[in-house]
Amino acid sequence: MKFKKALLNVVTYGMLGWGAISAIYLALPIDVKELLPDMNWVTAVVSGGSTTVLGSASLYIQAILNKSKLANNEVLAGLTNILTNTQAEYKNITEGYSSVVSAITDMTTATNRNNLLLETQLKAKLDNPMLTDTARKLIEGVLNEEETVL
Repeated sequence: MKFKKALLNVVTYGMLGWGAISAIYLALPIDVKELLPDMNWVTAVVSGGSTTVLGSASLYIQAILNKSKLANNEVLAGLTNILTNTQAEYKNITEGYSSVVSAITDMTTATNRNNLLLETQLKAKLDNPMLTDTARKLIEGVLNEEETVL
């Protein structure tokens, strides 16, 4: 890409240079112009004028392309910034999700432990000789996972 840009610059400034040389030729005195037999005023005007127009057009096109490139670079920088922010937000969300999963795991473990303790407590109450038959049936129903209604 750099080679193409350098080549375009050489051609563009070469065209503008030829236009300047042609203008200088037209300004030379007649005795100096006679030293350059292959060049005459028609050649200088036509070739100098046309290459100057083409060189100027090339400069204008380069300016438009550079402006477009700058605009594209600004858009790209904005998108890169958005992507970076999105990645940071995603990382925060992922870390938050991990902490929530950890908290749920801890709560599940605590709930299971609590259920085990309650079941042990109910089994211990079954050994109480003061327990009524209705209470004993209710506890046995809960321990056997039966749906009991009072």
